[in-house]
Amino acid sequence: MTDNFIILVGAGRSGTTMMRKALAAHSDVATADFELNYLWCHGNVSLNHDMLDPDLHYTEQKGKYIREKLEENLRNTGKKKLIEKTVANVLRVSYVHKGLPEAKFIHIIRDGRGVTASAMKRWTTSYSGSYLFSKSRTIPITDLPVVAFRFFKNRIIGKLLSKGRARSWGPRWPGMEEDAKHMSLAALCAKQWKICVETGMEQCAKLPKSQFMEIRYEELVQNPVEKFTEIAKFLGISPDDPGFQDYIGSVITTTSLDKWKEELTDQDLEDFDKIAGPLLRRLGYSQE
Repeated sequence: MTDNFIILVGAGRSGTTMMRKALAAHSDVATADFELNYLWCHGNVSLNHDMLDPDLHYTEQKGKYIREKLEENLRNTGKKKLIEKTVANVLRVSYVHKGLPEAKFIHIIRDGRGVTASAMKRWTTSYSGSYLFSKSRTIPITDLPVVAFRFFKNRIIGKLLSKGRARSWGPRWPGMEEDAKHMSLAALCAKQWKICVETGMEQCAKLPKSQFMEIRYEELVQNPVEKFTEIAKFLGISPDDPGFQDYIGSVITTTSLDKWKEELTDQDLEDFDKIAGPLLRRLGYSQE
């Protein structure tokens, strides 16, 4: 049964990690230690993007493999539900739903300027060897050669040729590596946010209403008890769980809400607005 799975999606740096940790504080909810992007891409790792189409890329064999791995993960925890938050899934909600038809989805949306300011740092971040080794254990063995080559090309060669930034980071759309060659980092992050939000909204709208919830990051951190109570009820878990209540009452803060105002330059904001300004306004975010 796939109704034990909670799929959390959103553009990278939208608060998915914060939400995952909060829900995993609940006694009935388990979580994977790392994003499982390579699990979701099993059998499709040769593609240079994450926009998997169920009609083109899905097979029952791939779906069965994904389900078995997630069920094994959940079984090993002894808990009732498993939350998984691979952010690239925001570009393939329909694909994930095909394999997990009863799973519940939460789409978190954050002000694209805050996402861009945070994502720009990730594009230039180096990861420790221990982190990379631990994450490599999530890669299906048959996909390992392709993944290893891509990592070398992206993180090693890419940084040498791209002024210290990776050739790709986060959810990938077709043509992203080419965009990265000529776009400013702020513009690239703006496009990434725009594609993730628009694709996520479009595909989530096709899900059964009882299996989908959309939430704004800003509302979540400003009213954590109220919003997480709504989320708990949607997921069918008790909002009164002590560990859950302790976490949302003491850990969730608003400190990241306006950091972008200090971190983005006027040029960054101009680059962002050219690409993602219309979507930002359509979503109702203030221009101040």
